[in-house]
Amino acid sequence: MFSFSASPADAEPWKYRLDQFARDFRPQLAALAWGFHLANPDSTDVLGIDLKPQPHFVTCPRRAVEALNHNVAQQLQEILGILDAHDPTKEVFILAIGEGQIKLLYFESDPLPPDAYATLEEPPLELLMIQLEDELIARFPAAGEGDPPPAPPKPPKPEEFL
Repeated sequence: MFSFSASPADAEPWKYRLDQFARDFRPQLAALAWGFHLANPDSTDVLGIDLKPQPHFVTCPRRAVEALNHNVAQQLQEILGILDAHDPTKEVFILAIGEGQIKLLYFESDPLPPDAYATLEEPPLELLMIQLEDELIARFPAAGEGDPPPAPPKPPKPEEFL
């Protein structure tokens, strides 16, 4: 009679956890995105998060995103359109790569990215990146980390000796 669909957390848990991370660290991500922009304001590169083998921030060249879009039958066209209209003084744009998929972290920031960046202590970008990567590692442990230890082997049954 009634059917229930799986929650987003059940269907794609890595995306759900990434959304939670972005919600919990909005000002820090805004500051990081602005620092990334300041490092090379004329660049078309995109800030990214690669979740494998353990979470870390990466630089994604625009041409690589365009090549991927071409290879997946233009399925990333909307992301490229958002990137074209992106205003780094107001918005955060981060591509996350995980589980063979891409997820976009895109939001209008409050405080604005330049204001969030201005509140950081020196050295702002390096320390903030390390802190955020540590938080990502805690939320996305590598395969085998955080898993229960394997059960010891069961002793053979007497009939297995015959």
